[in-house]
Amino acid sequence: MGLALDEPKEDEIVFQDGVVTLLADSPLQEQIIAAGGLNVDFVQDPWGGAGFKLTLAQAADCSSGGCSGC
Repeated sequence: MGLALDEPKEDEIVFQDGVVTLLADSPLQEQIIAAGGLNVDFVQDPWGGAGFKLTLAQAADCSSGGCSGC
């Protein structure tokens, strides 16, 4: 999955959370729906790097110990 500035295409859906807008094509839409949503976080590291971290909701639950199948 890559990040880029783009205009929505006919087969894409638009997710918007505040000022962040995400365009998703069909394969990504299916993954987002199957996982129960998408978490978008802005993260900064101690060395001055920063960016958006996209995590499928189900994967985020698994990382915190809330999923026995991971």
